[in-house]
Amino acid sequence: MSDINSQSSEPESLFRVFREQFAIHCPYTIIPPGVSAQDFSESQPWLYKTILMIASFGDRNRQLEMGKKIGQEISEAMLLRGEKSLDMLQCLLVYNSWYVI
Repeated sequence: MSDINSQSSEPESLFRVFREQFAIHCPYTIIPPGVSAQDFSESQPWLYKTILMIASFGDRNRQLEMGKKIGQEISEAMLLRGEKSLDMLQCLLVYNSWYVI
């Protein structure tokens, strides 16, 4: 995921794509109007990663790689470290919706 964050305009662009094209399919996830990708990444990092993954549909190999990485990272956080948060729940909901969007 570091390659996405290194290019300053790409996260904003992907964030906008999700908002415009995919957010309607995820009514359980609210992105306040006017919030930037940077601000959202700081407040909801798990959901942010998943949003960027879904919005990366133009590069299927990259999207699949990002999806695999998110799945591994969230599994480790939840199962090995016992982490839990609303951000993680929303991440999982959006991640699972990815297959039907």
